[in-house]
Amino acid sequence: MSRSNATLIASHIEPIVQQLVDQEVARLMEPVARRRTAAQMETDEIMSAARAVGELTDRLLQARYAGQGEITARKKLFIANLKLATVMRRHGRLK
Repeated sequence: MSRSNATLIASHIEPIVQQLVDQEVARLMEPVARRRTAAQMETDEIMSAARAVGELTDRLLQARYAGQGEITARKKLFIANLKLATVMRRHGRLK
């Protein structure tokens, strides 16, 4: 194969290869921004359950102060506590 034929073939292939490389780079870079590690997902799940417990604790204290709805608030807080314990056990943070 002569040098001119190789140059001609390379000039035809180069844009195609460059396009494929650009697509692959874009594909690899996109998930990096959105990727969450397993530890982050565990932490997010635990924190969400903990926030729910905190909110319901606040509601219980408000119900106590208001003098009504305390029983319902206690039941909801109890369920939220069970969910938090379940999430923490699932992720090995509670034995």
